[in-house]
Amino acid sequence: MKYLLDSFRLIEANYPTPDKGGINPIWFKLNFPLFYQVDILFTLRILDELDMLNYPGAQAALDWLEQRRGRNGRWPGSNPFRRRTWLELGDREETERWVSLQASRILQHAKRLPEFNAVA
Repeated sequence: MKYLLDSFRLIEANYPTPDKGGINPIWFKLNFPLFYQVDILFTLRILDELDMLNYPGAQAALDWLEQRRGRNGRWPGSNPFRRRTWLELGDREETERWVSLQASRILQHAKRLPEFNAVA
């Protein structure tokens, strides 16, 4: 992971690809659910699990994520496979909730959002 973060930029997706390969537009969206593909949000989730959010190569992607936050405090999500998935996975609002949960959790762990303390 350090190799990728040192040599390439996640938000530019300038990492090596197969000959004539391209970057899927899904990479640049905040998606839920994901199946076999990955996006920037999922990559940040992995960096969070590896305790690497403070790594210099992750900072531009964290900036990118912060900038996607809407005026309502949520992150707009997309479900690129909505037509091919069960309705139980939720509508657009449900997708937005899951994306917002993941984004806010990442930014809290990166110390870019205040911690949420629930009142008992």
